[in-house]
Amino acid sequence: MHPAHSRSGYMLTLLFTQHTAHRCAQKTTPKEAQHQRRIRLAVLLCHSHTG
Repeated sequence: MHPAHSRSGYMLTLLFTQHTAHRCAQKTTPKEAQHQRRIRLAVLLCHSHTG
């Protein structure tokens, strides 16, 4: 893995985490919360499939 690639990946993760934290700070509707859970579940499933 290239250092540059891992660095950009890290930055993306950092940005996504900050974005998620910002979203959570705001008042989320039940529908949005359900959507967030579905995304999280999909990500978990994806990771478990790839090992």
